[in-house]
Amino acid sequence: MHKSTHQIALSAILLAGLVFFGWNERAGAQAQSPGGSSSPGTTQMSEPSPAMGTLPAGITPETLKSRDYIRDAFQALTADALSKDRFSHFYGHFVEADRDRLSKSESNMSLDDLNRAIDQFQQQWKSKYSKDFDAKGNEQAYSTLLITEGKIAVPNQLTDWPVNPTAQTMVPKVQPGTSGYNLDKGRAVAVASFPAMANASPITCSLVHQHFGTWKFVIPNNLDAATLKANLVREINALCASSASWPSDPNEAYRIVTDHVLMAIYNVSGSSSAQR
Repeated sequence: MHKSTHQIALSAILLAGLVFFGWNERAGAQAQSPGGSSSPGTTQMSEPSPAMGTLPAGITPETLKSRDYIRDAFQALTADALSKDRFSHFYGHFVEADRDRLSKSESNMSLDDLNRAIDQFQQQWKSKYSKDFDAKGNEQAYSTLLITEGKIAVPNQLTDWPVNPTAQTMVPKVQPGTSGYNLDKGRAVAVASFPAMANASPITCSLVHQHFGTWKFVIPNNLDAATLKANLVREINALCASSASWPSDPNEAYRIVTDHVLMAIYNVSGSSSAQR
C-alpha cells in the first residue's frame, strides 16, 4: 500500500509537468506568432493583406513586424500637418535629405495662411464629430493600411526609389548611394497605402526605417518648403470646402484627411487622386 501511494504521487507530479509544459509551449508559440496576443502595454492589431504594389528591384520582401510603427508614422504625420505652428515639425517626418532641403528653403516664410486653414479645419471637425481632431489617438482609423516590408539587398539595383505615389504621378528617383537617404545594404524599407475606395486612387508611400522603431517618409526631392506649404493649404482648404460631405464614421474621415496630407507631400493634384 505504501509503494502504491508513492507511485500515485509520482504519477500526479509527472502529469502536472506534462500539462504545464504543453501549456507553456502553446503560450510561447502564441507570443512568437505575429498574429498572436501582444505583450502587456502594447497594442496589437490584425494585419491586413500585403499592399498590392510591389517593392522595386534591389529590395527583398521580408516580414519585419514593423507595421504598428509604420502606422504610428502615418498618425504622427497627419497630426503635425493639422496642428498650427508645427510646419517645421511636420517635415521632421521625412528622411534626412528631405528635411535638410526643406529647412534650407523655408527662409522664415509666413505660416499665417496655413494656420488659418488649420484653425478652420479644427473648428469644422469639432462641430461635426464633437471631439478635437486627434490622429495620434485614433489607431483604429489606420488599421486598414496595406504595408509591404523588405530590406535592401543590392543597393546599386535600387534605381526606382521612391516608388511613384500613383500611376499618374511620377516622382524623381534617388540615385543609389546618395547621402541622406540611408539606402545602405540591410536597411529596412516599406511601401504603404490605404485600400482603394470608390473614385479614389490609393497613394503609395515610400518609407525608410531609421532607429528605435522610427520610420521616415521619402518624398519627391524637387519639393521645396514653399510648394509643400502651398500644397497643404490647398488640401486643407479642400477638406473644409467638403465638410458637409464628411462621413459619419470618424475613422473613415481620418483616412480622408490623411489622404489629403499625402497628396500634399507627394505633390499629387486633385485630378490624380479623387477624394475618398
